[in-house]
Amino acid sequence: MAKVSELILSLFDVGAVKFGSFKLKSGIQSPIYFDLRVIISHPKLMQTICEILEEVVGGLKAVDVICGVPYTALPLATIISVRKNIPMVIKRREQKLYGTGKMIEGEYTEGQTKCLILEDVVTTGSSIVETTLALRSHGILVDEAIVVLNRNYPAADENLKKNGISLTSVVKVDQLLDVLLNGDRITLKQKVEVEKFLAEGQTIPEAVQPLKTEQNGDGEEGIESSLSKKLSSPKSQKLFDIIISKQSNLCLSADCETWQELISIGEVVGSKICAMKTHVDALSFQDPNEIALFKRKLAELASEHNFVIIEDRKFADIGSTVMKQLTAAPFSISEWAHFVTVHSIPGPGMLKAFKEKDKGVILIAEMSSVGNLPSILPDYKKKTLEMVEESGNEDIVVGFVSQSRVGSSLGGKGGGGSATCFLQFTPGVSLHSTGDALGQQYVTVRNAILERDADVIIVGRGILQQGREKWVEAAEQYRKEGWEALKEKLQLK
Repeated sequence: MAKVSELILSLFDVGAVKFGSFKLKSGIQSPIYFDLRVIISHPKLMQTICEILEEVVGGLKAVDVICGVPYTALPLATIISVRKNIPMVIKRREQKLYGTGKMIEGEYTEGQTKCLILEDVVTTGSSIVETTLALRSHGILVDEAIVVLNRNYPAADENLKKNGISLTSVVKVDQLLDVLLNGDRITLKQKVEVEKFLAEGQTIPEAVQPLKTEQNGDGEEGIESSLSKKLSSPKSQKLFDIIISKQSNLCLSADCETWQELISIGEVVGSKICAMKTHVDALSFQDPNEIALFKRKLAELASEHNFVIIEDRKFADIGSTVMKQLTAAPFSISEWAHFVTVHSIPGPGMLKAFKEKDKGVILIAEMSSVGNLPSILPDYKKKTLEMVEESGNEDIVVGFVSQSRVGSSLGGKGGGGSATCFLQFTPGVSLHSTGDALGQQYVTVRNAILERDADVIIVGRGILQQGREKWVEAAEQYRKEGWEALKEKLQLK
């Protein structure tokens, strides 16, 4: 107990535990912040932590290997591995795109090797669960984890228990607060403030984070700002800001077979795209835990690389049914998608469901397949636009999927007939104008933007079929061509 109390005081003294006002990734202001990454610069503190962890390990069931959750727990696991002569395995943060493509490094025997997970801080338990699922997918047995600092969120215990993981904690946050108060490191007011914050259950949600936008630092309104204001919806304005700041109007159509592959390509090309279009119901999942992990990792990627997530669900039903489809488990689309695609066939009533859940809507005005009805029915596009304007839903409609302009154009040309502008998303874009055996028709990048008046180009197979080693190169080629054509259309410098 004395050694743990000394550890708590030392963590505070080196800045691993901070009090004040800190903005978390979720945007919530927290009165306390944990940053155990600083311990790697304090060898004696590392030694103390490892000595305590070794005592805990000695009291647990025998294990064959240990695995530190990347990154802070890795050096702790390494020290314990050497001192206690316990082999290690390492779970990679991302899958290798070359060689063996392994996610787990080290030696183990499927179905026999038992692993103990080490973690530095637990909030929701999601990092431990993610590591556990990766290890188990390789046949490694996992049912125990040790954490240096446990923030004591009930959701973490429930999350870990649900996944069959027993957690042992060196320090819990209530214990930490008592020791720091008695050690004159914090005031009673600070302790009470943190306890109140934690009691209210404030934590980082797994839902999608707000989009980041770039502001013009010189305080002057440029042509980009004036163009953005022509857009009817704040959501389309935010996307346009991303397009300008990243110099990319490329939307990746991530039509993958597995969720792991989708996350993998997002990690690789996230910096090249303004949006990622998903078909979540076409991905393979083993269980609900994998779905939760996918949603969290996708939301993190979108936040890290600043792109929007478009779930291409193509909703087409009455409002009450749409609401269920939008919110129902296991996919709970409303929690993680910024925008969704919607058919206009049911009429304006269904738009109320999306407005209630604050989801951006992209309406299908035309498709890129041969003989699609929206393209050949008279006035279909016009009626779709009128439905939006007459129902007063311009604030949630981001734009239209179309092969040609619907309404007025950002570039000052197009179909007209509208006082406001919407973004045009054009699918079936390729570096070469071709087609496939299933009726898909392709247009070139410049033709889509300069002739058909697209604002956002949607590209899937043109990138994905290049192979992992060429994903970045292909995405960059589409990004560059798309941006140059958009600049020409909008007369940007």
